Amino acid sequence: MFSVLHSVNLFPIKKTAVDSKPTNKNQLYLRPISSVAPSCVNPSGSNPDTDLSPETLKNSTDSTPNQFFLPILSRRVTVPGYENVNLHEKTEAWFNLLRTHGVTNYQISKVLRLHPALLVADLEKDILPKLEFFKYIGVSERVLTRLITIDPKLLTRSLENRIIPYYDFLKSILKTDKKVVAAIKKAPWIFTAHHTTNLVPNIAFLREVGVEESRIDHALLHYTDAMIQNHRQFKEVVNQVKEMGFDMSTWAFLKAIHGLSGRGMRSLWDRCYAAYRKWGWSEDDIRSAYLKDPYCMHVSENKIARVIEFLTNKMGWPLNALARYPLLLTFSLENRTMPRFAVIKVLLSKGLLKEDMSWHSVSSGSEESFLEKYVTKYEKEVPELMSVYLGEVDIWESETENVNMGIGLEGETTDKVGYLKAFWVKDFVDMDSTPMKEA
Repeated sequence: MFSVLHSVNLFPIKKTAVDSKPTNKNQLYLRPISSVAPSCVNPSGSNPDTDLSPETLKNSTDSTPNQFFLPILSRRVTVPGYENVNLHEKTEAWFNLLRTHGVTNYQISKVLRLHPALLVADLEKDILPKLEFFKYIGVSERVLTRLITIDPKLLTRSLENRIIPYYDFLKSILKTDKKVVAAIKKAPWIFTAHHTTNLVPNIAFLREVGVEESRIDHALLHYTDAMIQNHRQFKEVVNQVKEMGFDMSTWAFLKAIHGLSGRGMRSLWDRCYAAYRKWGWSEDDIRSAYLKDPYCMHVSENKIARVIEFLTNKMGWPLNALARYPLLLTFSLENRTMPRFAVIKVLLSKGLLKEDMSWHSVSSGSEESFLEKYVTKYEKEVPELMSVYLGEVDIWESETENVNMGIGLEGETTDKVGYLKAFWVKDFVDMDSTPMKEA
């Protein structure tokens, strides 16, 4: 089964081409514009980068006079087929409109340079209604700016035939505008293809393989980019995840789909695989960790090294112990794991913890829950415990030797000071047979 995992074929997400032929004379977007090849022509024949360099744009503030900034862009941009249009006036109108919606000079120039054909659009009929629609559903100026600059083609999409139908479908699944906006923020290019091209069949396929509606809602909200990818690629990724042995009723199934959906993910997976092997993990160790939490194959090699070094050098755990609890890789080592483990280490050294202590509870519980269970509860016996948690007392640097705080290989206890029992091993074995859920 792991051979399937190690030979996963990842597919780059390709955006579906959009038919630019007009379908309705009353559409808010003038279709002939979308068929114009977006190109930048410099009539003077000089190097265009000297006319409109990033430095020039970034140094021009929102208060820069139009007389200084606009002629630069007007000289640089020419729209084939519209040579007789006064692009200087069009450019000025664009700047005036977008700046009232929080878009900066640099961002506006980037949009128009990438898609100069936008200059000949009717701002009142084609562009303004789209900006007002996004504002109406709760998209902030900051988010709207990001949408426009990441995917300027959004402004060429038909409001009636593309944007509103897509929005309606998203809301039928997510129920609220707030969630729809959150999904759009996750994938600003979401309107590239019609929702019936990829998203609808992708959701239908998840239902077909038995994924619950609540899981689909979660996936659309949190893994939007994976859900809107090419349908053929999506089916192949889902089938790969099933073959790896993931339980479709768990969050890990959705995480794995997301983790295998996107450019460059195969390269990252391979780097993580090599890093774990370097630390002495077997293929079974890697497979076990991946099935518990797929994100363990999508972290940096540096994060892997720092967590393993901490667990082995400071806690005395064996090198492959992390494979039994990869969720630790998703937490901040300095801000979460080390403070909590420092508290546990002090309590164990004083014999204050019971044998049913769970590392799952220690690591994944909320801060309020952790403080209540392990700090406030023992503040009379150990008054300095809060200082240990806050890092004001550094127990790691004060150690004269590494004290074994955990488990041994093959269930063998390697306790150096005698206050830990074999329940450490039991805790990890129990987690091997229990599906992990998000904290």
